[in-house]
Amino acid sequence: ATDGVNYPTTATYTVTGLTLGYYYVLKVAAANRVVDTNALTDIVPNYAEIQLYAAAAPDPPGAPTVVASSRTQSGLQVSWTPPANSGGSQLLGYKLYRNNGANDPINIVLWNGQGQPQITSFTVTGLSGGLIYKFAATALNAAGESLQSSETLVPGGTVPTQMDAPARDPAENRTTTSVQLVWTVPSNDGSSPITGYVLSYDSGDYTDFSNNRTYSSSTFSDTVDSLPEGKFLRFVVYAENAIGLSQASPVYRTQVCALPDPVASFVATEHTDYSVKLVWTPPASTGCLGALITGYKVYMRQGSNPYSLAHDAGPSVLYHVQQGLQAGTTYG
Repeated sequence: ATDGVNYPTTATYTVTGLTLGYYYVLKVAAANRVVDTNALTDIVPNYAEIQLYAAAAPDPPGAPTVVASSRTQSGLQVSWTPPANSGGSQLLGYKLYRNNGANDPINIVLWNGQGQPQITSFTVTGLSGGLIYKFAATALNAAGESLQSSETLVPGGTVPTQMDAPARDPAENRTTTSVQLVWTVPSNDGSSPITGYVLSYDSGDYTDFSNNRTYSSSTFSDTVDSLPEGKFLRFVVYAENAIGLSQASPVYRTQVCALPDPVASFVATEHTDYSVKLVWTPPASTGCLGALITGYKVYMRQGSNPYSLAHDAGPSVLYHVQQGLQAGTTYG
C-alpha cells in the first residue's frame, strides 16, 4: 500500500478501497538503508501482521425488556432484539450489563454471549426488592462491541400477593346511596414496598368494573357515595408496588341499602308458667327500594345475662313460642 520512504516518522496509515465484509491481512515493517539498498535477497523486512474484517462495530441492540410472567422476588428474565445494522459483519453475540441498583454506572457484565448470537434473553438472579436496577445490552461482531443500548429501569421484586376481598365497615351506618368499605394489607408485598391501593367496582347488574379509585399505602377504608339505591354492586381491591398491581381480590358483592327499620310491633302473648308467644309485624321500611326482608331473629336473655339467639327463621314466620322458661324469672 505504501513504501513509507518519504514518511520515516509516520506511524499510522489509512487504508481505503476495502470491501465491506471481506477478511483482510495487513502487515507492517520498519525499513532502513540496509533493507532498501542491499541487493542481497537474504535481507527481508521484519513484518508484523494483523488480520481483520472490513467492518464497523454493530449498532446497539434493542433495550432489554422484562419477559412477561418471569418475575420472582429476587430475579426475572430479560430479552432484547438484534441491532438494525450489524456493521457489515456477522453478529457474534451479545453482552448484558446492569448496575448495582444505586444509580451507579451500568458496568456489571451479567452475560457474555460471544459466539452465541442466537441467545437474546437471560435470566437474572440476585436482585434485591426495593432497588431500581438499570439494564443495557451490547452487540458483538468481528470489528468489536457496540455502544450500550438504551437503558431500562427495572425495580427488583414482584407484584404483591392477592389481597382479601374488601368488606363493609361495621363501624359505619349503612345508607341507601353509599357503601363504606375496609380492606387489609396483602400477606406479601413482593419484596417491594406497597405504594398504594386501587378499588374497582361496577355500576350494578353485573356491568364492567369501570369505576376506579386510588389510595395511598396508608389508606384502608373509604365511603363510596352517589350509588344507585337498591342495586347490588361488586367490588375488588388491588395492592400496588413499583412493579405493578396485584391480582384482583375476590369479589365482594353487596346491596346499596340501609338497614331495615325495627319491626313495627313486638308483643308477648299466651303466657304460661313455662312459655310465652312472641308476635311481631314487619318493619315500615325494608331499608331501600327493592329490598326484601330475608328473615327475623329473636334474642333472649335471663335477668342481666348476655343476649343469646332464640329464634332464626324466614320472612314468613312472624311469631315464636319460647319454651323452657322458669316461673318468677325475668326475661328480656
